[in-house]
Amino acid sequence: MPTHTYSCRQIVGGVAEGPALVADTRISFWGGFDPASGEIVEVGNPFEGVNIAGKVLVFRSTKGSSGTSLMLRLAKMAGHAPLAFINTELDELSTLACVALGLPLVTDLDVDPFAAMQTGDVVRVDADRGVVEVTSDRPAPTRQEAVSNAPARTTIDLTPEQQAMLDGACGDSRAEHLRLLVEWGEAVGAERLIEVDNVLPGGLFVPNRTLGELPFELIEGYINYTKGCLIDDVGGVTATAHASFMDLERLEQFQPDLRQVPAQRELLDLGRKAGVSMTWTCAPYLVGNVPLSGQVCAWTESHAVVFVNSFLAARTTRNGNESAAAAMATGFVPEFGVLRREGRGADFVIEVDVELTSDADWGCLGYFAGKVGGLRIPAFTGLPSPRIESARQLCAALATSGGAPMLHIVGITPEAPTLDAVLQGREPDETLTFGADELAAVYDSLTTATDDTVDLVYFGCPHATLQEVVELAKELRGKKVREGVTLLVSMSYAIEAQARRLGYAEEIEEAGGRVMTDSCPSNALWRESTRMATPAVKTGSYAPNLLQCEVILAPMPECVRIAETGQWTRQATFA
Repeated sequence: MPTHTYSCRQIVGGVAEGPALVADTRISFWGGFDPASGEIVEVGNPFEGVNIAGKVLVFRSTKGSSGTSLMLRLAKMAGHAPLAFINTELDELSTLACVALGLPLVTDLDVDPFAAMQTGDVVRVDADRGVVEVTSDRPAPTRQEAVSNAPARTTIDLTPEQQAMLDGACGDSRAEHLRLLVEWGEAVGAERLIEVDNVLPGGLFVPNRTLGELPFELIEGYINYTKGCLIDDVGGVTATAHASFMDLERLEQFQPDLRQVPAQRELLDLGRKAGVSMTWTCAPYLVGNVPLSGQVCAWTESHAVVFVNSFLAARTTRNGNESAAAAMATGFVPEFGVLRREGRGADFVIEVDVELTSDADWGCLGYFAGKVGGLRIPAFTGLPSPRIESARQLCAALATSGGAPMLHIVGITPEAPTLDAVLQGREPDETLTFGADELAAVYDSLTTATDDTVDLVYFGCPHATLQEVVELAKELRGKKVREGVTLLVSMSYAIEAQARRLGYAEEIEEAGGRVMTDSCPSNALWRESTRMATPAVKTGSYAPNLLQCEVILAPMPECVRIAETGQWTRQATFA
């Protein structure tokens, strides 16, 4: 069988050979991939049900959560990692995962990879030589000039302080962390490392159920890796921890892997000693970590990245666990993407031609923008100033269906005084309209329920604001959650403390609801539902994959009505 040789561009070096998996799609490795089995579980993805272990993965880019590198690290520990990536669009999370785990990554082939390769072809990726070899009896397609969004590789010029750290003057751990940042930065075109002010590391928790029934020695291996991310002192960097995979306050309710509980408590103590606020929330800006305009951050949690870039004018690229932990340890990040002024402009425009009357409506707009935009930054016109709850849903949904690190609302967000200003002198790639039909289509696409009974109603993705708790408690007054239905709201420990002091948490519980702190059903893999109603687009997108349940997406008052009756109809919900 003949072998066809194509040129490519190295992003992360290395050589790998194996059978290919090929689809022109984006992959969310958190929420769409099971590291314990190696299978893609995202419903509707071309790779759904396919095992990627030992494969050369040919796809467009990642999307969604910052957990790409975490999930692939867990998969590697379980023996289910892919061999190499061939991407047609370069994104920082795909690059970080390959740097951290030693996977070759290439882009910019001189041929359309989706024409040159098919699933099952034997593909050899030699990133070091810039060559991809495909064994196939099909004729080679026409060569083409690569059209790339990827910046050229660079060599970072370190300061004397940074070079000394890399050489081990501050210890081996900091040297390894800095080496990762240098390799990641050079792969994505950074020319220097800059000081970081604020860090939201992910992964500072035990894996709980994420690794399924794997031998506990493997699970302990990840726990030991996590402990190693908490160095003795994080210095002057503000650091708070991303949401956890278990609720330590309610072990009996949410049934975590009890073997891991002592390690979770140990992490609390290690974080305290290191100067990390182990708040375990995806919304640190609600519990005191509020970066201001121009501050350089290294945040995980996809919605929070979009939120602080867009509404607070702070600056953070999309980080994974490894890069955020390295920034926390060293005090530096590579400067690229939205850390530069020229990387913060809008790429395309969405004209909003429908009134958004609920937080869920704002989430539908974000989901539409992420799905059509991919990695591109949108500018919205025709919108009023949102309340924070609506803004969070917009950001969370954009970061679920796509991979943009920020958004602009013309005349509202800090860096978008006018459309011309936010386009930075460029013509938009395209201008789209979001109207009543597009809004209805998002609700319809995310509502997957096939029966009229509901057994879970969920609020708190992202972790609930105090105002959301207040509104939920008020909506529940005089009502009772129907027997057989669980009403659950997730929030940070700090928000719960306020809600209890003010009596709102008790009101929710008296109506039959339950509270979860530090985590959420998706993180904890709390699979106790067949059919869920939620106003959260992010949860609505991930629940069929992670929680293996059907979804009804609806505004909060309708979700409360469903909790009270245990029933829903498409006609009543979308009337």
